[in-house]
Amino acid sequence: MSFTYDYDDYYDYEDYDREENLFRDKPVPKERTSSGRHKSSSSVPLSDKGVIDSWYMREYVLDTTCRIVFTDSSDERIPKDNPRFRISDIASTENIYVTWDRDSAFIHSESGQFLAGDAASGMFSRKKDLALIEGLERLDVSKSRDMSEMFSGCKSLTSLNLTGWDTKNARSLKKIFAGCSSLKELTIPGFDLRNVTDASFLFSGCEALKALDLSTWKVRGFENGKSMFEGASGLETLDLTGWKSDLTITRDMFRDCTSLREIKSIGFKTGKVRDMSFMFAGCESLKVANLKRVDTRDLQSAIGVFSGCEELKKVDLAGFHAEHLISLGRFFEGCKSLQRVDLTGLDTENVTDTRKMFRGCESLTAIDLTPLNLESVCAMDEMFYGCKALESIDLSKAKTPNLLQNGTAGLFTLCKSLKEVKLPSSPLQAEYIRKAARQAVSVNNYRNRFRRDG
Repeated sequence: MSFTYDYDDYYDYEDYDREENLFRDKPVPKERTSSGRHKSSSSVPLSDKGVIDSWYMREYVLDTTCRIVFTDSSDERIPKDNPRFRISDIASTENIYVTWDRDSAFIHSESGQFLAGDAASGMFSRKKDLALIEGLERLDVSKSRDMSEMFSGCKSLTSLNLTGWDTKNARSLKKIFAGCSSLKELTIPGFDLRNVTDASFLFSGCEALKALDLSTWKVRGFENGKSMFEGASGLETLDLTGWKSDLTITRDMFRDCTSLREIKSIGFKTGKVRDMSFMFAGCESLKVANLKRVDTRDLQSAIGVFSGCEELKKVDLAGFHAEHLISLGRFFEGCKSLQRVDLTGLDTENVTDTRKMFRGCESLTAIDLTPLNLESVCAMDEMFYGCKALESIDLSKAKTPNLLQNGTAGLFTLCKSLKEVKLPSSPLQAEYIRKAARQAVSVNNYRNRFRRDG
């Protein structure tokens, strides 16, 4: 499975007139409105650093800029004859300027020290040609609460060193590195993220990253982990040791991490997670998944959690107690190498949908469904579709009083090796399953068992 990220198509941004992005002849406004996203960050405590305004950065640093340099005004590299434009916040005690030199932008002030405002969101976003940022250690983000989309869409950026950044006041890191498809080196040790609640799309689309050790991050308050690593197709190893957070959303969290072989210690708390759908979907290289210690007490949706995990051979769901779970549809769909799955302890009392649950599990030879409570299940369409090696299925203890007649379509289609199906005790539901089996293979009825002819 190949993953292609088109960042502009994937994320929504406010429209703006690109023709107005020619700033050399555009006068610098002396002040901005006090409403919306143009609001002054005058609430930020002033210091001996100039307050740099992220809105001015987006407006006055060209989209075609290849290099941004944070420096002091005495830097000899700054062209003396080129015009400069003020990009500091109106509350700043020190003026900050930008001066262009071909494809470079020099951000400079007298002291060479810069304080990001309360909202640093989108400061470098959508600079598609930006390959290098120098002097990031001069940028103080200690007052910034919103750091969302800060580097998002920087497709040419290959490395970032954020050592020393003080992030203790950050509340949102949403999409901060999203779409940085060329990013290979990322140095971010010891981030203090105890106050961050939104980490959705954090590394989504970071296709060139191969390894991430985030064990030094201080994570306590993450709630939204949706698509956190989605599309990081080059990521092979990931260390989340030490994460202690009450996530509520992990949907698509590792989706399409096609090279991911190992996730070290999923230690974050999952007791409050309601939606885990497609969490590992498309992780083609993942071979073993142990969810024995994953707390799923509030889980409601688990659609396609492992769908497309083609190398997955073994899954342990022994501790997967989810009394509020409603859907298991497509849970293992496309797990071509899956040979064994332990369903003991899987609480399915309220599950209504198991459609395509094992669809395309070509290596499964037997499935024991006796531990499952299927009393609420209405639809089992294509549940075992394409299980080519499947020889026997035990449904003898399954109570399916709510199973609909049209809820068994394609149940055993392409189950070419199927020899035995033990039917449930309910005559009506047993007849629905018997008909589905007859549609798929040539069978004879023998004491509620189907045996393949020949």
